[in-house]
Order: sequence, then C-alpha cells, then structure tokens
Amino acid sequence: MKGLKSLIERLAERHGACMDASGMLSIANRSGDNRVSHRKMLRNSGLEPKMIPSVNRRGEETGFSLIEAIIVVMIMLTVLGFALLNVQGVLPGMAANTAMNQIVAQLRSGRELAIAQRRNIELKFLGTNQVQLLRYDVPNGTTVLSTITLEGKNQFQLFGSIPDTPDSFGNASAVSFSGPAAWIFLSNGTLVDSATNPVNGSIFVGQTNLSGTARAVTILGATGRIRNYTWTRNTWVH
Repeated sequence: MKGLKSLIERLAERHGACMDASGMLSIANRSGDNRVSHRKMLRNSGLEPKMIPSVNRRGEETGFSLIEAIIVVMIMLTVLGFALLNVQGVLPGMAANTAMNQIVAQLRSGRELAIAQRRNIELKFLGTNQVQLLRYDVPNGTTVLSTITLEGKNQFQLFGSIPDTPDSFGNASAVSFSGPAAWIFLSNGTLVDSATNPVNGSIFVGQTNLSGTARAVTILGATGRIRNYTWTRNTWVH
C-alpha cells in the first residue's frame, strides 16, 4: 500500500508539473487571443489608432516665390486702379442726383408749408446754387424759412446740346418760368407768378463741362405737381 501510494504521489507530481507548464502555455495563448480579439473590436468600431505614415516635410512644404508674390501684388494693384477709375466716374452723377433731390425737397416743403400755415411762400433762387423759401407774414413783413445750397460743384446750368424736358416748360435759362417773378406758393398749393397767374417752371442743374450730370426739376403751377428728370446722354428719364 505504501508503495502504491508513493507511486501515485510521484505520478501526481509529474502530471502536476506538466499541468503547470501546459496551463501557463494555455494562459499565454489565451492572452494572445484576447489581444487579437481586442484589436478586431477596435478595428470594427473605428477606434483603432491609425498609423501615420512618415512624411518628408522638406519635400511637402512649399510656398510662394518672390516673383509669384510680386505678380499677385501687381494684379491686385491693377484691379484696384480700375475700381478707383469707375468710382471717380460715378461720383459726379451721384452728386448731381443729390442736388436734384435737394431742389425737389425744397419745392415740396414750400408747397406744404403754404398749405399748412395758410400763408404765401415765395420761391427764390439766389446766385448760382441756392434755393430759398420766404414766408409772407400777416399783416406785413417776411420770414426766411430755409435756404439750401446745392452740394458739390453743382449749380443752375444749361447744356447747349441737351433739349428741354418732356414737360416742355421751357429752357430759355437754367431757371425758367413761364411768368415773371416773384413765384409764390398759395395756401391752396398752386404756384403763381407776381400777377397771381399759375406758372410752370423748370430748374436745370449740373456740373460744368459734365453733360452726364445734367438734371432737371419741373413744377406744374396749377396743381403744384413736381417731377425730376435725369439726362442719360440721349434722353430725359423721369
């Protein structure tokens, strides 16, 4: 019995060593399998870190040469020059529009004040570029209500090659009315001359030697209707 027990113990020890060696190998294999499985999971989920290939930065990094930079600057300066030329060509026309709108606003203001205050308002043109509204007070006296000066280089002016407006109120002069001064807005909104007859008129403005800046404002005395016109180098446009 002792001999059998000793034999069993030796066999157990021998098999135990084998078991330990094979068990460690099995554990190692399982660990490797786990790492492979872990990589597969990361790859399938899109979370696996990607290897970044090495880049030859000296070959990849490029920039503008001095000649290329100079060419770009020259192109930019050329475009800027054309833009400035276009702006300079537009500015006189914009200033002429402003002057025309000033006259329109002043005429409308005179008519509205005459109606609102029940007073006669005289329309006066001073010098070459001013429009004044003068109220006739009761029982006597006058009051200057407002005086405007045309902006920029605009003034009352005719251009010999440009015809009268479509209203045909006359263009004998830059400020042309069908009756004698004074021209007065009555409390009913009409514009009359010194003989109290309804009077039509045209006011032409522009800048010297620039026919493209020609503008006109007309007024129909019987109703006080005011229109403005722009010369488009071949016709008047309302």
